[in-house]
Amino acid sequence: MKNVIPLLALAIVLLSLTSCASVMKEFGMGGLTKSNIMKLEKNMSMEQVKKLLGNPTYRSMNEDVEMWQYRESSIYSNGSSNLDVFFENGRVVSFESYFMPIYTPPTVHREE
Repeated sequence: MKNVIPLLALAIVLLSLTSCASVMKEFGMGGLTKSNIMKLEKNMSMEQVKKLLGNPTYRSMNEDVEMWQYRESSIYSNGSSNLDVFFENGRVVSFESYFMPIYTPPTVHREE
């Protein structure tokens, strides 16, 4: 019985972590990794991109082009990782990944 309780606790922790990861990806918060960005290719369908990266954080379009933007912030980095994916006729035509630093205003030191 003593061995069952730690195993049960471990199983619960592992299940909650995998659930959390799938929920994060569903809301566009878990698929933006360097590995996934490197898998992105021209001519991929919207469905393939969604399967790879999850739902976009933001979406916009004009007459011919639709843009999906993925954005992830981390408390450990001083900014956010961003990926803009551009589609024409439901297929990737271009994409751009970049890091956007968080603006920190300069500190003013006053002499007393």
